[in-house]
Amino acid sequence: FGIFETSRVYLPTKEKLPNEVEHLVGAITGRRVDRWGRATEEGIGFFEAKASVERLFDRLGVSVEYEAIEEYGMIPGRASRMRAEEKEVGYLGQVHPTTAAYFGVERDVYLFEVALDDLLLLVTPVPHYQPILRFPPVVEDLAVVVDAELPASRVRDLIRGHPLVSSVELFDEYAGEQVSEGKKSLAFSVSYQARDRTLTEKDVAKARGRILGLLQKDLGAELRG
Repeated sequence: FGIFETSRVYLPTKEKLPNEVEHLVGAITGRRVDRWGRATEEGIGFFEAKASVERLFDRLGVSVEYEAIEEYGMIPGRASRMRAEEKEVGYLGQVHPTTAAYFGVERDVYLFEVALDDLLLLVTPVPHYQPILRFPPVVEDLAVVVDAELPASRVRDLIRGHPLVSSVELFDEYAGEQVSEGKKSLAFSVSYQARDRTLTEKDVAKARGRILGLLQKDLGAELRG
């Protein structure tokens, strides 16, 4: 279950009139879905909420980084500030159970808030479109182990930078017994697609090798076996 609203927010100032700005707020709760859109028995988590807001940023062409914060009404350690081009544009996190209970909500709830006035200043006025590709994509999963503090967006952006990669989606993040202490595993669904031909296994293998080489060189990433 997800809801959102855009509305004017009135922030106090030292002047007689408040600062009037436009904000977007969204909240989701319920069960997680698998890669094919089917409901599972697991509850929605932080990364489903993050995916919702990242779709907005991706469509606006804005690159965002996340850093841990403590935010009123949120669970400590489960909230992040969102920054774009050194400007704070919002926050994302899990609502504290005490706050949720005040509104009669007993499930885990994840909430994000975006300052639209600040975000829209970073949007490219005229987007550039590319023709729809006629040749089919090759989709495969790619899992790498990186430092636990490394934002997943850094890895995703580097993968996306390869000319044969048409899309990249993070579908799993894991930190536990199966990876070393201080590390985490990130699993991406990567689509390879060319504009002029159908890709062969050799094409994809070469692209994958190039991507893994850059991930290792720039981010110290290792392929997860």
